[in-house]
Amino acid sequence: CFAVPSNGRSGGLCIFWKDHVNLAIKNFSQYHIDSWISQPGADDWRLSCFYGEANRSLRHNTWETMKRLRGESTLPWVCIGDFNEVLRAEEHMGISTRDSGQIAGFREAVDVCELADLGYKGLDWTWEKRVRGGEFCRVRLDRALASPSWLALFPFASLEHLAAAKSDHCPILLNTELETTSMRYTLKKTFRYECMWEIKEDFNQVVEEAWNRNQPSLSVSDLAAKLSSA
Repeated sequence: CFAVPSNGRSGGLCIFWKDHVNLAIKNFSQYHIDSWISQPGADDWRLSCFYGEANRSLRHNTWETMKRLRGESTLPWVCIGDFNEVLRAEEHMGISTRDSGQIAGFREAVDVCELADLGYKGLDWTWEKRVRGGEFCRVRLDRALASPSWLALFPFASLEHLAAAKSDHCPILLNTELETTSMRYTLKKTFRYECMWEIKEDFNQVVEEAWNRNQPSLSVSDLAAKLSSA
């Protein structure tokens, strides 16, 4: 892991990665952590984690950081985090409105860096707060942005807004491989034993072969399919 400490109760960044991931921290600031990732047999790429300046009058510092980072590498690049700003006015849902100049500053930084928004699955917002009158202000502050070369490297990448239990921000999950709801359902589907399999003549043989085979064990779904076709 690597951390940038907070300033009181404001800001702070931390990145964790698993032992088998070859990640190198290149540079950091109060607004970002920039890292390079290498994998055997695959192209290297770049991951930058961002936290946008909370003070609107200083938010331009975050955009300047993004633009500076663009010129430091030509690797496929993805930026992810809480940017504290929206790219479009409709991403702010509530009784108040956002400053168009602040939105324009963020959009300019994204354009200069030649990044594209990955979109999302799930709720239309990642942050919400109850305001006066009982209404909610809901805003899409967290997102992932990627370069064309990164999108070519991970053509099935997608971003998902997850549910949060004790935070006003939704966690966001970036999947770099193809994953569908039906695939996730299949992986989590409960195996149910069918007593009628026992009347099949080769039932014992199928079970014994699966149990004793030297290669990795037959999965439950494969065993069920084999028994069903026996």
